[in-house]
Amino acid sequence: MVRTPKENIQRLVRRTLRIPHEREFEILRLIDFTDRVFVDIGANRGQSIDSAKSIRPDVRIVSFEPNRLLSNRLTRIYGNDPSITIREVGLSDIPGESRLFTPTYRGYVYDGLSSLSYESASSWIAAHADFFFDASELRIDEVICSITTLDIENLAPGLIKIDVQGSEAKVIRGALTTIEQYKPVVLVERDDTNQIRELLTPMGYAEYRVTKGRLEQGAQPGTNAIFAALDTYARLQGPVGGP
Repeated sequence: MVRTPKENIQRLVRRTLRIPHEREFEILRLIDFTDRVFVDIGANRGQSIDSAKSIRPDVRIVSFEPNRLLSNRLTRIYGNDPSITIREVGLSDIPGESRLFTPTYRGYVYDGLSSLSYESASSWIAAHADFFFDASELRIDEVICSITTLDIENLAPGLIKIDVQGSEAKVIRGALTTIEQYKPVVLVERDDTNQIRELLTPMGYAEYRVTKGRLEQGAQPGTNAIFAALDTYARLQGPVGGP
């Protein structure tokens, strides 16, 4: 799907007013990105790139998007910016190849719901549609995509954002060495199984939220969770107000 005029206007407004598409991205203002990068896992249409650049124009971004149509579009939009790298590859816990599933419902391609998990790709629409949902109108397309792990990528992240429609825990399992070494903040779509918490807690991570420009311990409202290690949390204290 191409960007709609409405999406283009929203993108321009957010960039101009420096407003992120999700409030959790305010955490970017608190992070020291000296010699560090923002790792964007599940780039989709570039919402996280736009939010990061609106708040922190100085940040270097490495974005991962296995959907070729989306990664090609991102390359066209951001390819001339040397601070942004687009990688047409998915992240998980084991490198290789995998099926990428994308739902289409009543002719509309929900590329934002593409997932390495068939169940995740197929269940969201049914769960969120009204009682007029017609299963016969749902189609799941699949393509083969390349998969790697964050540990293989050998990056030094200050922040890792993960939104991969149900495969977040697998991404973290493939990033444990990187997380242990660099102690980045992890902004991740919340899971119902607590797998993410169980993976990060032994490394000294806890859940935090941004409140009035400061980071404090506790759950962030909404569908995303912010995890930080205790020593990282100590460095992040201070009012929101990055460049």
